[in-house]
Amino acid sequence: GIRLLPAALSRPVAVAYLICRIADTAEDHPALSVEARRALLGEVDRAMSDPAAAFTGIRAVTWPDDLDLGGLMGNADRVLREFRRLPAGDQAAVAPWVQEMVRGMASSLRPPSTGPAPLLDTMADLRRYCWYVAGTVGHLLTGLFTRHIRGIGAPRLERLERLAPQFGLGLQLTNIIRDIADDHRHGRSFIPVELWREAGLAPEQFGQPDAARRAWTMVEPLLAETERCLEDALDYSTALPRHALRVRVFCLTSLFFACRTIALIHAQPARLVHGERIKMPRREVYAILVVTALLAPCNWALRLCFRRLIGGPRPGAAALARP
Repeated sequence: GIRLLPAALSRPVAVAYLICRIADTAEDHPALSVEARRALLGEVDRAMSDPAAAFTGIRAVTWPDDLDLGGLMGNADRVLREFRRLPAGDQAAVAPWVQEMVRGMASSLRPPSTGPAPLLDTMADLRRYCWYVAGTVGHLLTGLFTRHIRGIGAPRLERLERLAPQFGLGLQLTNIIRDIADDHRHGRSFIPVELWREAGLAPEQFGQPDAARRAWTMVEPLLAETERCLEDALDYSTALPRHALRVRVFCLTSLFFACRTIALIHAQPARLVHGERIKMPRREVYAILVVTALLAPCNWALRLCFRRLIGGPRPGAAALARP
């Protein structure tokens, strides 16, 4: 997606993305204690404001090969050098939001669990976590867009800043719902304790045929919240100036991928609650890329496309009658 952006924007966005991936990988290391992971996140925090700081601790860690991110972590200092080569204005747009992100990650860490234990207690905790890891990215990107797109005046900027975190939350919640089964297999759950209890379901029961209906009642409120956030993401995308065509396409492809994923989950609830990962076919990915590029300048057409993608059959609990 970053390759869709104009060259002047793609570089700072790519560097910011890699820094966020470094932080995310440090947060998720399965063999490190909470204290060790907080120390690594602290390195990222300091590096955003201290020109002398380096990723010494990150380089010293042995990163598991199965993370497929060992190359990134081994080159973390190179990423940091590229960040410091960005124009001062781009650095200023990125740094405070990365710091907000890593501080939130550090505050949300919990010790490793032997089972699929929920990492969060309430929906408020989930929203707060999504704000730290995704809402901040919405603000980061808005700061970069404002620097590189002409014609973003004060009223438009106010609207973009208001909607930016909702865009991030919508994408993050989509990922959390889609990845329930994968996270379960890795011994964790981002579904709050509150929702498990309301559904009368224990995390270790997820995926069992006789627990399907209860699992779906747990997922439904998350889907509703996600769709509200994606509505705001559409408003964000259509608030971008029409002449910023490539930036619109960059935002809209992520949004429409999320919309289609939510539609597939609604259409095939049994697959999700029985432990499968819902994924778009590759042909749909390419189709959405083409359609988005064609419709990007036209707001009414984008709204129609949004409705078509996120709509469709929603059998819900009725589809769970059979195992």
